[in-house]
Amino acid sequence: MIKDKAPIHVLVIEDNMGDFLLIQDYLDEQFEQFTATHCNRFSEAKTFLESGKDIPDVVLLDLTLPDHQGEKLILDVTSLCPESPVIVLTGFSDIEFGVKSLTLKASDYLLKDDINATSLYKKIGRAHV
Repeated sequence: MIKDKAPIHVLVIEDNMGDFLLIQDYLDEQFEQFTATHCNRFSEAKTFLESGKDIPDVVLLDLTLPDHQGEKLILDVTSLCPESPVIVLTGFSDIEFGVKSLTLKASDYLLKDDINATSLYKKIGRAHV
């Protein structure tokens, strides 16, 4: 498999370390040069984004965090980084909310049960144009 050579910075806002590690493995399969910044909570992501040090090329956002969730979470993250596409990660039972997230300024959504290296790469590619 040929890896994408373009460098990319992905901010992963996800409280499940297992899910983050899986996403990191998928990114490694597809990208030659990537940085994955991980935040467990919205408060961490907010601090990172407000610092303005490193604007992510794309944000992967879990819908349910210990300190924030749902529609308000999407709106808050998209307002903190309006120049970065936000891809919502949702559980299978949240598919309707995943679709609704598109009306809340999210670029796209992925069902967690359906994520693999190829699907993640395609979603990032579509969002990061």
